Amino acid sequence: MDAKVTIPKPKNISLAQAATLGVGADTACLGIFNGLNVPLFNPDNPSAAKDEWALVLGGASSVGNFAVQILKAAGYKVVATCSTNSFQLLKALGADASVDYKKSQPEVISELLSITNRNLTRAYDAVAMNNELITVLYDELKDVSPKYFTTTGDLSSLSIAPHFTSHSVLGPIGRPGNDKLNSDLNSFIRIIVKLVETGKLAPSEMLEMGSGNIDDPVEAWKL
Repeated sequence: MDAKVTIPKPKNISLAQAATLGVGADTACLGIFNGLNVPLFNPDNPSAAKDEWALVLGGASSVGNFAVQILKAAGYKVVATCSTNSFQLLKALGADASVDYKKSQPEVISELLSITNRNLTRAYDAVAMNNELITVLYDELKDVSPKYFTTTGDLSSLSIAPHFTSHSVLGPIGRPGNDKLNSDLNSFIRIIVKLVETGKLAPSEMLEMGSGNIDDPVEAWKL
């Protein structure tokens, strides 16, 4: 990994907690700032609340968790899709509303349109499974412009849609030699660290166990 993209440990969390940030927070930032066209903000000053909604598909995933929190810090109202078991977690992370992803696609889309009052301008697919859903959803929102979509997967199956801008966050992160990507990642570090230190970005839930022995990961997988 290129040294300049290494995230220093925030002062208020343990080293083990800090280890949960890394690629998850970086991927969320790449999708939000590069893909969803959200301007970089000063983490020392709260962003003004916007009368716009952002959608995080797969909000209970690691990238989804970080995306929800960073979009909230950027001033957006956030709706996420997840299982009903994760509704309380997403609410604790700042999501304004959640929709059960297990419902039929028409039901999910209907709920999203109702919750956002059709004022949905940005969508982040953190689980790379929703190209079809976003195509149908954004087709319902042709009158809303501009609209942005980011996925952690491949865009090849996304229907051609001139009425929104799409972006893929896919590939190696932090390797030496990719100067543009690494420069972008470096610009996110201050935001990530400051949001963690001010309690606006929580590290992923984790189970710390073992004493550093080589067998510890094997035992952890048995749980």
